[in-house]
Amino acid sequence: MVKKYAYIDALRGYAILGVIAIHSAFEFRVFDFYFQQGFRDGQYGVHLFFIASALTLFLSLAGRSNIEKRPYQNFFLRRFFRIAPLFWFAIIAYYLLSLSPWESIRWDRGSELTIWNYILTFSFLHGWSPATINKVVPGDWSIATEMTFYLFVPLLFIYVKKLSVAMWVTVIAILVSVGFDVFLAKNYSVIFPGYTESRWDYAKYNFVRQIPVFSMGMVLYFLISQYSLGVRLSRNGYSHVILVGVFLILLILPYNDNRYIPDSIFYGAVFVVFALILSADNNKLLVNSAICYLGKISFSSYIIHFMVIDVLVFYAPFYFLEGSGKLLVTLSVLLFCVCVVFITAIISSVTYRFIEKPGVRLGNVVVMVNEGRMRPKFS
Repeated sequence: MVKKYAYIDALRGYAILGVIAIHSAFEFRVFDFYFQQGFRDGQYGVHLFFIASALTLFLSLAGRSNIEKRPYQNFFLRRFFRIAPLFWFAIIAYYLLSLSPWESIRWDRGSELTIWNYILTFSFLHGWSPATINKVVPGDWSIATEMTFYLFVPLLFIYVKKLSVAMWVTVIAILVSVGFDVFLAKNYSVIFPGYTESRWDYAKYNFVRQIPVFSMGMVLYFLISQYSLGVRLSRNGYSHVILVGVFLILLILPYNDNRYIPDSIFYGAVFVVFALILSADNNKLLVNSAICYLGKISFSSYIIHFMVIDVLVFYAPFYFLEGSGKLLVTLSVLLFCVCVVFITAIISSVTYRFIEKPGVRLGNVVVMVNEGRMRPKFS
């Protein structure tokens, strides 16, 4: 039995709050500059998801590789049944939503998409196509990125056995990512002629750009599993000082004007330190039941919150303060976010129970069959 870690659920909880914050803020034109910058960088909550994912996958493989006959086959089976049921449900749901008055103008309508767009998205290949990325399901680029990363996880787990190797992999990943950014900036129109409207999305959300963050998740795994660094820092009394430093850096990062290294790399490094502190499992304030529950339902929340935002925009009077000064507008943004989180959590609790958990259970049954511990029944 693989151990469950509350702090990883907490990390996912903070990640989804960041994602909801930025997408909620999109709906308001003008509010306090400092809040606006902070909300904007909520987008890097997705990268906190990636770090938590890499950490979880390595911990899971470490726990199962010595007790299962086919751990790597089982890894792919578990990941497929963890992601596919809800994501395929989302494809259908957002197609139906695109036919209703609730459809937002922030992504293309289903009626404007081709069957090819849906085939690529159903097969998790949409992240490689500028014509499809973020088109069928809002925010679907991160699902494509996750599924692509899964292909490399067993290989990385087999060959990356030390912290020093993981750090070298991260350095190489950063160099490759920055190099690919430069290459794409110069050659995008040549490689993808006719897709100029998708240039920004593809440049920012392509898989190569996200590799360094996943690599940082591997570094985090070794810092925790081999060195227990979070526990050591906590025992020596450094954790609170470091935590304050993390929050101060997070306050400064939204105003970083660096043009050469993606912000996701800076945020990834800060998130690794933050995760280390939480891994000591003694911070009941930051690792609390509410944030852990949000983490448990975070995949459903990621899929659902776009829909909730659309409905609230159409039917809730959150714009009555738009001309009332930046302070009141900022308050309306915060109120809007709270409502989105609350409603999303309610709906996501349902999809988590009736779509995600049954998918996971089915995956476990398939794994048991693959392990020879259960015979399939065809009658």
